Amino acid sequence: MSEKKKHQSIGEEEFRCLDFAYHGTLVSGKQQEIDVFRPIEPGDGPEIEIRVTMALEIGAMQYAGISLSDHRGAPVIMTGAKGGKVNTEMAEVAIWEAIEYDDRAMDYSYGRRAIGEGATVQELGRDQAAISEMEAFFREVMA
Repeated sequence: MSEKKKHQSIGEEEFRCLDFAYHGTLVSGKQQEIDVFRPIEPGDGPEIEIRVTMALEIGAMQYAGISLSDHRGAPVIMTGAKGGKVNTEMAEVAIWEAIEYDDRAMDYSYGRRAIGEGATVQELGRDQAAISEMEAFFREVMA
């Protein structure tokens, strides 16, 4: 008998105490990319994934969705004070507030350029441990 997978969770208050920084961009297929934000303190919490797709009418990548995941890409559920799941809209508000001061945040409203098929963006020279971790993630995903 297969055991039902239990999703990881994080409390909304705990999540709001974390500081996030842009980590890199995964190109997940033609005209679709995922921008990854990670907690500044390693191992502190979930990643933020922002999915963008090519909007041909404006010739730029545009926001398509946002979610929390663990370091393997499995979903992380945000819970409220009483332990119940926070509704999707409120979770999205909390996630956007976590990254609202990042320079990239406005790009999701107005569109950004595509990184390109098979390419990645890294903040070279800024966080060598994070870069190594992202490269290990790519190797694991592509294996």
